[in-house]
Amino acid sequence: MKPLGAKLSAPVRTTVWLPERLLSNLQSNMSEAGYGQKSRSKWIGEAIEMLLEAEGYIEIVHENFLDGRGKVVHIPLNLPGAYVSSLKKVEQGCYEACGTSDISRSQIIRAAITFRLFRDSGGAIA
Repeated sequence: MKPLGAKLSAPVRTTVWLPERLLSNLQSNMSEAGYGQKSRSKWIGEAIEMLLEAEGYIEIVHENFLDGRGKVVHIPLNLPGAYVSSLKKVEQGCYEACGTSDISRSQIIRAAITFRLFRDSGGAIA
């Protein structure tokens, strides 16, 4: 919780492209953890924070790519302000590591979702 009078970052509206299978795994995990569809942004924000805390998170982001096989869906996302700074830290870390800004927010968010699903399932995603 922020101290009284502290500024909270404004929410960020963004989109993420997810393979249908990843979206299905995301929805299953959220349901099992007690998150409703209205809490998806919170779940994803928490996933971004978990990714940032992981050793080697930059490699995790760089290894994530959007597989062209299968159907891909567009998910609008309104990321709460409390998680915006974590997203920006991941963006900055990736930029500093490779000196280029061709890592998209969608790629970072996909990597965070995959990382959390992997972690929550004990190391295996269906």
